[in-house]
Parts: sequence; structure tokens; C-alpha cells
Amino acid sequence: MRLLVFLLFISNFTYAQYWGGQEINESDLTDWIPTFETDYTGIYHFGESESESDFYLFFEGDYIIGQVQNGY
Repeated sequence: MRLLVFLLFISNFTYAQYWGGQEINESDLTDWIPTFETDYTGIYHFGESESESDFYLFFEGDYIIGQVQNGY
């Protein structure tokens, strides 16, 4: 049980970079030119507090699979 609680707690911190409500300066951004399409695989988080969404993107063979999880 303790392990499950621990894993649930850290899972929020392991999958992405979080900027929160901070202003993003243009000087903090760089171009990202991936070598392969599969470099886009991952979880993309949009929004804050209410109305948050996660976009899961992964590749399987010739398929590109995306799933949206909405916070509402």
C-alpha cells in the first residue's frame, strides 16, 4: 500500500517539465528539430488548475496514436 501511494505521489513529477503560471521569456526557448517522428512520443500537459488536459502521443508500427484526457 505504501508503495502505491509513493508511486502515485511521484508520478506527477516524472513525466514533463512544468512552467506553471510563470511568464516564459522568448530567450528561454530554442528550436527543437527531432531526428525521428518518434521523438515526439510523450505526454503533453496543457492548462492550469481547472480546464487542464493531457495529450498522450505514441507510435506503434505504422500507427500514430493520440489520446486526450480532459480535466473537466
